[in-house]
Amino acid sequence: MLFELWSPHADSVDLVTFADQSHPSPPVVISSTDTQEADFTEDAVIPLHLVDERWKVDVDLPPATQYLFRLTTPYGTFDRLDPRGRLATGSGGRSVVFEPHFDWNDQSFTPLPIPHWVIYELHAGTFGGSLDGVTAHLDELADLGVTALELMPLGEYSGEQSWGYNPSLPYAVESSLGGPDALKRLVNEAHARGIAVLLDLVYNHFGPQDLDLWRFDGWFENDGGGIYFYNDWRSETPWGATRPDYGRPEVRQYIIDNVRMWLSEYHLDGLRIDSTVNIRNAHGHSGPVGDLDDGWSLLAEITGVVHAEFPDA
Repeated sequence: MLFELWSPHADSVDLVTFADQSHPSPPVVISSTDTQEADFTEDAVIPLHLVDERWKVDVDLPPATQYLFRLTTPYGTFDRLDPRGRLATGSGGRSVVFEPHFDWNDQSFTPLPIPHWVIYELHAGTFGGSLDGVTAHLDELADLGVTALELMPLGEYSGEQSWGYNPSLPYAVESSLGGPDALKRLVNEAHARGIAVLLDLVYNHFGPQDLDLWRFDGWFENDGGGIYFYNDWRSETPWGATRPDYGRPEVRQYIIDNVRMWLSEYHLDGLRIDSTVNIRNAHGHSGPVGDLDDGWSLLAEITGVVHAEFPDA
């Protein structure tokens, strides 16, 4: 299992695992090799190696293992959740090793042509209490004539009650709603009833609460958010100074790979990107004042990637 991290200002990075899921004992250092198998009955600290500007280690960890990345930098030492982790105990908690295998049976599903979509937008928490709760009502939605569900944002957010427009961990499915497997069950069962599934995504800002990406490895400029964010006037949004730096290649790739993840790993049929005006323009209106060329081109690139790689989405 490959663990990988982008942290340009780190002097070293360790993968810290926790045997005690609630009260971790003092860590035990395990010497690093390219691929390892280790006894994780005790906590472990596993060094990562810098390869092609990424910190990496290939190590076997059992599913449900909780972990963090420990970054040692000129600015201090920081324990961070996995920015690309698919599951967490919650924002501000720990990342969790997730078993990606799922028994899909939707191979024969083809969404109706878009003109025939009757879209029902819902918030999983209020509609069904969880993603599995939504699944339990799919027959009623099908009887109603719904042909597409649009789920409000599911990226791990601060607390357990939110509309979802404050993503802390964009790659993790909100744990209080059931996590990744619950979303896969919902999509699988929706497809069995001829219902397409869409997801709302938030890239105009992250957080701002419980935001591990903020000053991720300690570096920042102008009182800004560090490597994942603009560190000047372009950072300001109505929800905090947490607009991602769309021009930085690593951040741009982070967002584009997130788009790919939702469509490939979760078999989603389409995406809605929230408040694109706040991606295209720093002031949230039609330009030219404040227009963000990087934001415009990012949206175009996302559209191109989806059309090329997921032509049915």
